Amino acid sequence: MLVFGRPLLALFLGADSPAIPVSLHVQNMAIWTYAPFAVTIVLFGTLRSYGVVIAQIAILFFAMYAVRLGAYVLLYPQLGPDALWWSLNISSVVTMALTIAVYFYSGWRAPMLARVAEG
Repeated sequence: MLVFGRPLLALFLGADSPAIPVSLHVQNMAIWTYAPFAVTIVLFGTLRSYGVVIAQIAILFFAMYAVRLGAYVLLYPQLGPDALWWSLNISSVVTMALTIAVYFYSGWRAPMLARVAEG
């Protein structure tokens, strides 16, 4: 999408649309949220399959409200409307970091490993 952004947008908006530069600007800011989001989704799926649900809800609640809104409010005076897109990136990275912490350090595997050892 980064490489072919302009031609793809021109298909939908028209080649001379004034929305294309705005769309490319937003795309260049928002696209960076997908890598941490992908890691988070894979780990969430693994955790959820073993019954770890409350931690995920708490992480999402914290990231959506405290981090995303907090980052937006703090960044808006410096970045203006771009703060919305940067707050999305920041909250995605925080969500990924907290999910990695739960995955590696919360002890969710202990009951499963105990059953395998007994087995």
